[in-house]
Order: sequence, then structure tokens, then C-alpha cells
Amino acid sequence: MLLDRTHRRWAVGCLLVTLLASAVYLPYHIAGEHGASGGTAIGLAYGSAGLALMLYAGALGLRRQFPSWRLGRGETWMRGHLWLGLLIAPMIVFHGGFRLGGALTTLLMVLAAVVILSGMMGVALQQVLPRLMLEQLPLETVYEQIDDVVAQLRTQADELVAAVTGPLPVPPPTTRRGWRLRRAGPLPTTQVRAARRRRPRRRSGRCCRPARGTVRRGRRRPRREDTGRATWR
Repeated sequence: MLLDRTHRRWAVGCLLVTLLASAVYLPYHIAGEHGASGGTAIGLAYGSAGLALMLYAGALGLRRQFPSWRLGRGETWMRGHLWLGLLIAPMIVFHGGFRLGGALTTLLMVLAAVVILSGMMGVALQQVLPRLMLEQLPLETVYEQIDDVVAQLRTQADELVAAVTGPLPVPPPTTRRGWRLRRAGPLPTTQVRAARRRRPRRRSGRCCRPARGTVRRGRRRPRREDTGRATWR
């Protein structure tokens, strides 16, 4: 997702929430006997806010699994996933009072930091890589379409040469599907005749009709006399 003007409100909102949480944390940390603690009411509030933000960030994958659910726009979900996911870091840090705690809490903090940093790196790459690919790879194509693209480039080259030297004495190239590509001019007469000779004749499954006046085996054909009556022979 590219960061444009539509992200300005989200960025400002996240900054204000961070400043408000910091303003609440400072007197709470100073008033505490041993500093901030996750077991107090304010510490639990920070932890609950961080948990809610984690659930929201993970709900984006669930929404992608069920696109038919009309739960807001996809762009809004992506912006919320980006900016509200950044709020997880200050909320969790305020919850723990800038202390890692035991082995389990340390592992969870490290995993959360890795997820947040990887998301920030992905957003940064999205701002740079598409522009570089557009500048350095302007003619990139899909692997399955390479044969068709090469055939089109060959046809364009033949058209440029034919515009200078006249029609080329070669048949037009064909793509993988067998469709003949367009040429600048008509084919020479000799090639048309050769193509007609190589064209297989169509064979019909019907038997040949008998000559006029003959009778098929097993059937009788009436013969009309001058009187107009039908007689059998």
C-alpha cells in the first residue's frame, strides 16, 4: 500500500493516541512505589488495549478469507492494519513498564517486535520496489506469454523491413495457438499456390450420388410415359 494523503488522518490520530497514552503513563510511573506495573488498573488497561489492537490486526487475514462479508472497505482495513498495528508497541511497552520480565514475556516481546518491524519493512519496500520495477523493467511480461510476445516482435521487425525492401519471401509467423499474425502486405502468388496445394482436401462421409437415370440397388424408380401415368420397370 502506497502512503499518500489519505493516510494523513490515520498518522495524526495514532500520534495523538501515543501522546495521550504517554501523558497518562508518566504520572502513573512516578506515583508508583516500584514504578509502573502490569498488574495495576492502568497497566491492565494498556495491556487490554494492546490485545485489542493485536486482534484487529489479525482480523485482516480472517476478512480476506471471507470477502463476501460486507465489513467495511478493504482500503480502510489495510490502513487500520498499518497504523493501529504500530500502536501495539507503545501499549505493550507501557503495560510492562519498560521491563521484559521473565522468559515467556521476553519471548513474546521479541516476537511482537519482529512482527512490527517486518511490517514496517514491507511498507517501506512497497514505496520503493514498484517504482524501480517500472523504471528498470518496462517490458516485463508473464512467462507463459513469452512465445506470443516473441512472435509479435518478429512480426513488427518483418513489417519494418518490408516497409523498406518490399514484401518478404517468408510465410508469416504463427503463435503457439496457431493464429497467423498480421503482415504489412499480401503474400506472393507462389506462396499462396503452394499453400493451396498443401491444404488437405475435405473428405465427406456421404456416398457419391448415382448418375442420373440409374437405379439404386434394392429400389425401383418409376418411369413416366407420354400419357403421364407412372409405370414400373
